[in-house]
Amino acid sequence: MSWELYESLIETLEILSDPDMLNSIQRGEKDIAEGRVSDWKQVKIN
Repeated sequence: MSWELYESLIETLEILSDPDMLNSIQRGEKDIAEGRVSDWKQVKIN
């Protein structure tokens, strides 16, 4: 296993074990699925 893969797995485990982070990801996925998103160009201008 490469060092990069090992670090990636550890980082993933840390994220999945953090309830607040996992909740944020789930909310973001729900926003995307329901179309509550903004175009990057519009966000960048504002």
